[in-house]
Amino acid sequence: MKCCPIAEVEETILQSIPYSGFPAAVEALGWLREQHPDGACRPAAREHTESFFAQVYGDGEAKVRASLLERHPHLEGWIIDFAYGTVMESSWLSAEVIEALAVASLIGQGRLRPLHSHLRGALRTGCSQQSLSSLLEAFEDVADAEVLRAATKMLEREGSSD
Repeated sequence: MKCCPIAEVEETILQSIPYSGFPAAVEALGWLREQHPDGACRPAAREHTESFFAQVYGDGEAKVRASLLERHPHLEGWIIDFAYGTVMESSWLSAEVIEALAVASLIGQGRLRPLHSHLRGALRTGCSQQSLSSLLEAFEDVADAEVLRAATKMLEREGSSD
């Protein structure tokens, strides 16, 4: 496993909040700070040229928004304002990396419906089909085999629809 700078580890944990929640981030950041008491300086946020939400969902943005509103009247605003606005748009990581992190988190949780959306989002934001295939392969020893099979099929379908 290659070593990465503490700032990248911290940013990865922060980007996990919309998928794994605050309790997991609090625990992970606490452990990280114990290991590296000096921490890291968070680089400045990247300028995202368009709404991160629009980048991820593309032509499906309106459909996703409607689906969120159907589930609860506040859900759309919370997700767009907090997850996409506060968390993702404030990141110094590229949209491509943020979406790869989303895919990884959702694989670990076995959440197939949002995984499909974020596989598409990863492709829209610049991930190659090969890099996503490699990401799925990296989980072979730790993720649920059915989830990986389903994710692989999803990725193959998305790649063949270009």
